[in-house]
Formats: sequence, structure tokens, C-alpha cells
Amino acid sequence: VSYKDRAGTASTMSPGPLRVVSARHDRCVVPGHKSRLHADELDAICLALEDDDGTVVELDLSDRGLGDADVEVLSGPLCQCRTVRILNLKNNNMTYDGVSTLANFIRSIEGGENEETSPFLQVVEELNIGWNNVLDRGIVSLSMALREAAELRRLFINNAALSDEAVASISDMLKCIHVEQLHLRH
Repeated sequence: VSYKDRAGTASTMSPGPLRVVSARHDRCVVPGHKSRLHADELDAICLALEDDDGTVVELDLSDRGLGDADVEVLSGPLCQCRTVRILNLKNNNMTYDGVSTLANFIRSIEGGENEETSPFLQVVEELNIGWNNVLDRGIVSLSMALREAAELRRLFINNAALSDEAVASISDMLKCIHVEQLHLRH
């Protein structure tokens, strides 16, 4: 069930430990604790992303137990957002399917001949998908999608056993954009 199917009830529900933190130059949506993200928290995050009013600049969902279905729910609103510059999905339960879904959403917002780069892809500066079970196919899919991420400066793909194909795909991506930090530890 997507967040839109629950949106009517989510607006009347308290988002629990989710809070929006605003500082002078640093605004982010951060869950208040490190545990499994609840459906109402995910709904609140999706609604905040959909508002796209500039308050969500950093989205840290590391260590929250996000699976492929959660990433699919998050991908639509995230990829339409013009303000999220830092996305941290480190150490969740994503597999190739989740990363592939995210890659497909960030690659384009329309299919066919009218493909247009997603707003998220135009502004993202840092992406962390490390410590997930994304496999080589996930890395290939994501690196192909990121070839148009002109603002991407930091990419974390830690703890991924990379095949020659994945390394070649990352290398091709690096020929298209200027990444300052590429983390491939473990």
C-alpha cells in the first residue's frame, strides 16, 4: 500500500518520533531514533517530500530497516523533490530490486520519448547506499542512472562485492560527472 493510499489518515495521525530539524544552513528530516521506520513515519516523510517547499535538504534514513517495498514508496516523492541534496540509505534491507526501482525513478520522470531528468537527479550532492545487499546488478543500474547527476560529489557504495561489470559501470559514470569522493570500502 503506497503512502498516497494512507495519506488521508496520515495527515490526522501524529508522526511519532519524526521531526523536522531546521538550522540556519542545515535542514533535514530525521527520524528521532534508530529503529524500524513505521508506515506512518514513511507517510509523513513522503508528504514532506511532496510539499517540496525547501525544508527537506538532507534525508537520513540509515539503519531504519527499509526494504525494497519501502524504497519503492519513497522513490516517487523523492525523485520529484527539487531540494534533497543528501540522501543516506546506508545499512538497510535494500536489495537489487530496491536500488533498481530507485535508479529507474531518478533516471526519468516520464517514460518513452518524453523522458525528462528527475528533479532529484539534478540537485543530489551526496548519496549513500552502502551496507545494503544491492549486488552488482544494483550498482550497474544505479551508476547508469547517476550519469546525469551533475551535482553529485560524494557517493558511498561500501560493502559491495564489485564484479568487473560493476567497476566498469562506475568508471563510465565517473567519465560523465565530477565525483569528489567515491567510497568503496569493504
